[in-house]
Formats: sequence, C-alpha cells, structure tokens
Amino acid sequence: MKKGFVISWYYPPGNSSEGLVTFKLLKNSKYQYDVWTRANQQQSVWDRKSKEDKLVADNVKIIPGKCRNEKEWVKEGIKFFNEHRDEYDFIMSRSMPVESHEIAIEIKKNFPGVKWIASFGDPIVDTPYIDAITMNGQKNPFKLREYFLREDLSPIGALRVLLSPTRMAKKYVWKKEKKCGAELERYFSYVNNSVLADAEVLIYNNPYQLKHAFLSMSDKKNKDKCYVLEHSFDADLYKKTQKKDNNKKISFVYVGHLDNTRNARALLKAIQKMKKKDRDLSDKVEFVFYGHLSDGDKLFILNNDLTDVVKIRKDVKYLESLEIIKNANWAILIDANFTGLVDDCIYLPAKLIDYIGARTNVLSISHVRGAGSDIIRKIGGGKVVTHIPDDIYLYLSKIIYQGFKPKPYNEKLVKQYSSSEISKKLDGIIDKLLEG
Repeated sequence: MKKGFVISWYYPPGNSSEGLVTFKLLKNSKYQYDVWTRANQQQSVWDRKSKEDKLVADNVKIIPGKCRNEKEWVKEGIKFFNEHRDEYDFIMSRSMPVESHEIAIEIKKNFPGVKWIASFGDPIVDTPYIDAITMNGQKNPFKLREYFLREDLSPIGALRVLLSPTRMAKKYVWKKEKKCGAELERYFSYVNNSVLADAEVLIYNNPYQLKHAFLSMSDKKNKDKCYVLEHSFDADLYKKTQKKDNNKKISFVYVGHLDNTRNARALLKAIQKMKKKDRDLSDKVEFVFYGHLSDGDKLFILNNDLTDVVKIRKDVKYLESLEIIKNANWAILIDANFTGLVDDCIYLPAKLIDYIGARTNVLSISHVRGAGSDIIRKIGGGKVVTHIPDDIYLYLSKIIYQGFKPKPYNEKLVKQYSSSEISKKLDGIIDKLLEG
C-alpha cells in the first residue's frame, strides 16, 4: 500500500480545528500515512485543553517530534524525512502554521522528485483575518500627534505626555513590533511563493478561498493544479442516540474559539435588547459558549446582567462537543466581520460541518455571501444573519416567540460533506498524482 508523509503541526491527540480536519480526512482514505506532528499538543492558543486519545485511525501512524519550538521542529522534521525517504510515495504539508510548508519546501529541495501536496487551512498572504487585526494599527498610537488627536489635553497634561517615560517606551516597543511584523510578512510571502511554484497539488477548503488565492498566482500553471476539498463530518464519531428534547428552554450553543476579531459582541447586543423587553427571557432561552471568549465579551455579559441567559463553559473534548451540539436546539456560527476589507467571507469554519453532521439547526452570523453562508442556503438547516445586532434580534425573536424553524436539511446534499465522500476526493487526487 502506498504511504504518504503528512506534515501537520496540529493533530490528535491535540484538540484543535486544523488537527481534527486532518484526522477526519486521513482516517477514511484508502492510503497509509505517517503524520509528523509536535511533541506537546496543548501549547497553543488554538488548542482546546483536552487530550483526544480516542481519535485514532488504523491507517495513520503518529510520529511526534521532540522539539516544542516551531523552528527546531522544522529542522527535526527535515532530518527525519532525509533518513526515511524510501518509505514514502508522496508528502502532504498542511497549514496553519506555515512551518509545515517550510519542512516540505526543504524536502523538495533535497528530493526534487518527491510528489508534494500542499493544503491550506487559511491563506498565508493577504489574509483578511490579519488585515482586520492591523487595519487600525497603521499609525503609532504613542506618538505625540496621535495623543493630541485623541485627547483634549491641558498644557500641564501635554507636558506630562511629552516627558512621559512610559509613552516613550511604548512608542519604541510599537515600532519594534511593527518591524517584526514586516519581517514576518516577508517570510510568509517567501513560503507562499515557494509552495505555489514547487508543489504538484494545491488544496483549498472552499471556492472563495481558492478565488482569493488566485490573486497571488501569476502563473496559470498554478491554477491548473488547484483543488477544493471542503471540511467534513464523520458520522461514526456521533453517538447513536436520539436527540434529547429540552421542553423547558430553547438552547443555543457555540463550541470553539472566539477572540477580539471574531467575537460575539453583535449577538450579545441582540440578547441585551431582548432582555430589556422581556424580563423573563431566561425562562425561555439559554445561550451557552464552550471555549474561549474575549475579555471584552465577558465584561459585556457581566456589565449588562446577562449571566442568567448567557453561560460560559470551559473547553470540552471533541467527542463530547459533538454530543452537546447534537442535543442543542440551535448551534451558533460566528464569522469575523470583514466589512470594509472583503465583500465575501473566504473562511469555512470546520465547526459548521460538525453542526451539519449533527443535523442541528444553525444560526450563522456572517457575511451574506461566503463559504459557510452558501452551504447553509444550499443544504438547508440554518439561517444566515448579518453582524448587525438588530438583524440578529429579529431572527432570535422569530425563533423564541414565533417558533421559527429553517427548512429541513437536504440529506442528499449533506452526504457530500461526509468524511467518506471528501476522503474519496482526496484519494482521487493522490491517484492522479502518483500516476503522473
């Protein structure tokens, strides 16, 4: 049986979105795989702090490196492959992070004949998520001019700002971080260009991401080697039990990571408005977030007395999260608001496909057009609303007070996102690669 060398920083037993996507893709493939991954599976902000020991596949062998630092892990991975080249028929590198591709770049230099599949979880360059973080940080906020533009300072206050050692230190740190950011951008550009030039196959997880990637492709040959492999759900991972019926309250759940850029603020404002109009709201509905929320969202919940309606829970194991999703009335999907940066959302959240696999209704807060929004409209089972709080409020009111339900899932279309179907597509790509 042919075997591939898969380079993936994230992989079970770690509980991370990219690792889980990779696991489901490989588990149902007809090929054998060795996965080069990291030693500590719980060291990143993107890791949910649980160990997924039950996520194993007969056709996959995990080979963890000894180094915990990404750069040292790269060197270690290159050395390992150099010593075991004859065992593999192809390699697959998966980002994020980009260091996975860096290992493949060096392998390709050492062994030009090796067949290389490069898979992008997120864009490496021109990524809206990073742009959203930095769009308001182009000017140094600790320069004197920026202080005077933001604040109405008295003469004494202006003198204090002028002589402030804290301001001067922050100005220096900001400039240094800005320089590091520029260096990191150049590194990402180098990795991206090397992948586009040297990999035989380029894989993206949705058509919007592929279209976005085309912007950095000047060579038509690159476009001809691109494929779309969507995220998948694995029916075998859901418990074979009936959905529990909660007659007391309508339950909304969110499972996963939220931060300052992808946040729940618009949803929380809608809930705040509802509570002002309905003092008994907590008797009718409950919103439960499993995982990481930004400090700003947590403060908003506390400051607006929403704790009786909105609950925050710690991370849970992946299989447990599937059970939670399955038993909820609605699962919440939240995309970052990229208004002003891009028209469409180019990201496909892996949790959406898990929601679909559970056949749970989905309330998606996103752009009107985008990877997830298109899927929901196509297969049913959900409602897409914008990031405008009043829009969210409108549909929450319909759900809670009018019993609104989306059109049923189209089972034929749902099947297209099963891991067995997506893995068949991967096998077809590999078949073609090895025949060439």
